[in-house]
Amino acid sequence: MYKPKVVVLAEPFLRDELLDDVKRVLGFDYGLSNGAWDGKLWIFWMNDVDVSMVSCGTQQITVLVSNGSMKCKASFVYAKCTYVQRRELWADLEKESNGTEPWLITGDFNIIVSDEERQGGRPRPLVAMEEFNFWIHSCGLLELKYLGKRFSWCNGHVGRDRSWARLDRSLVVQNFVQAFPDSFMRYLPRTSSDHALMVISLEKNVAKYGPSPFQFQQIWVDHVDFPRCVREVWDQPEARSGLLKLAVKLKKLKVALKGWNKTIFGWTSGHIKELEDWIKRLESHLQLNYDEEVELDLLA
Repeated sequence: MYKPKVVVLAEPFLRDELLDDVKRVLGFDYGLSNGAWDGKLWIFWMNDVDVSMVSCGTQQITVLVSNGSMKCKASFVYAKCTYVQRRELWADLEKESNGTEPWLITGDFNIIVSDEERQGGRPRPLVAMEEFNFWIHSCGLLELKYLGKRFSWCNGHVGRDRSWARLDRSLVVQNFVQAFPDSFMRYLPRTSSDHALMVISLEKNVAKYGPSPFQFQQIWVDHVDFPRCVREVWDQPEARSGLLKLAVKLKKLKVALKGWNKTIFGWTSGHIKELEDWIKRLESHLQLNYDEEVELDLLA
């Protein structure tokens, strides 16, 4: 069903010397790994795709990928288990955020954005989630739209000990969305692994029906016009009451935010001055105490 041009394996549990053997078994022409560090990431690709190394570390490999007119930078991630170790990953990837290429960051981040991205199990450390969100904001990243189940990982236990979380995701910068407007990621059903496989398509999804699902973008809250957009919708009179009133307001807000996002983050030439002002405000905001951030919970 899927014929990927590039495949990435995280934690193959094999010696790096066996990379060529695995490459041949899978039917790929080329391969590389971060074997000089710990060999937890292996990349394979076909001969009609050009892949060149940009940077490498214990938790990520960043490459330039080109296939005909399609060109982008991709960072493949396999994050460590503790937030102290992940600080090295955030620092490494932040260095890549200054480039001009369409940039995709995907893989196992081993942390969630908020407790809403888990079910069961112990809460993740608040500082770990804060640092993850801070890195997402500082790099100006957006969620790549995705299909499939909401949780990408399960611990495989039964009963009350069973837990799920969205540890695997794909993030992109704004010019990636512009370069590949039909791109999306799909979670495949889990089989032998505790993580779901992820398939990323940069082409139009011909099997897609209906409108795209609403996805709240964390970058919105940093825009100066965001509170006004929310307030205008929320202050509209509504005759209904209770949970029905809340549901109606949230539905109206979803529609308003979609239109607002298209207007504000369309990044046409007429928005250049606004973009420059927004960057200055964002840089100023990042200097503030992160504990003062305001969170807005929306029901899908």
